[in-house]
Amino acid sequence: MEERDPSAGRRALGAVAVRMRTMATFCDLAAFTLHEIGLLFHPVGAALEIHDRNHPLVCIASEWFDAAVLHRYLMTGFQHDPCLALIRETLSPVVISDVLAPRQARELAAAYGCPDASSRHTTLAPLIGDGEMLGVVRVAFEREVSHTVREDLGLLAGYVSVRLAHLGFSRSGTPDPLGALTGRQLQVAHMVARGMRNAEIAAELGVSIDGVKKHVKLALDALDLVNRAELAAVVTRAASNPATSDLGCDPVGYHVLKGAGQG
Repeated sequence: MEERDPSAGRRALGAVAVRMRTMATFCDLAAFTLHEIGLLFHPVGAALEIHDRNHPLVCIASEWFDAAVLHRYLMTGFQHDPCLALIRETLSPVVISDVLAPRQARELAAAYGCPDASSRHTTLAPLIGDGEMLGVVRVAFEREVSHTVREDLGLLAGYVSVRLAHLGFSRSGTPDPLGALTGRQLQVAHMVARGMRNAEIAAELGVSIDGVKKHVKLALDALDLVNRAELAAVVTRAASNPATSDLGCDPVGYHVLKGAGQG
């Protein structure tokens, strides 16, 4: 990748930060950020996702990504992502080709929905709220990422984090009421809260009714609840968090994908 002029890059990022202040919703902010990433860094694709504690909540991605594959990652694949785990620990940008062997990096890029296996230099920059990871900016590159680009992506993610805090997205000091659930249990819990029956959930997820019953029981046990009505009430209360409601999502030209943290 061609080396960027650091001083010119910082000036351009400063101008982006000023315009970012006018973004009124998460999805407006995400679409604006992805557009600017395309202009500044010329990647093959980019995505921005926000998490509800440890669960991906919603992802806005350029149409270059395979939406079905990326959605599958947001529902379950994130649990086995070593780069995501490293970011949670370090709160620093990570280039997946620096962490993994070439074949593993290509496989992880494919799991992100990158249709081109050469995008193994995909870079993840953390969004931070209250000293914890709030989400990531995911930028797919086909060529090696320079130190300057890595730093600039981290700086841009910092600007996005500040704007997210202004919009009410931050880490609360209270424990996550759904944090004890696995990704699949959380997914089923959201469907229960929407009033779906076991047969309907099974059909949508492509699993057996007995499998759905098992996930419901495990969710009830994990949250120390008695019945589906209580489970639905807990999920509904959790959805009142600013990070899980009214995301204002309708950006033209981008995929809008819900993750395990959103019903």
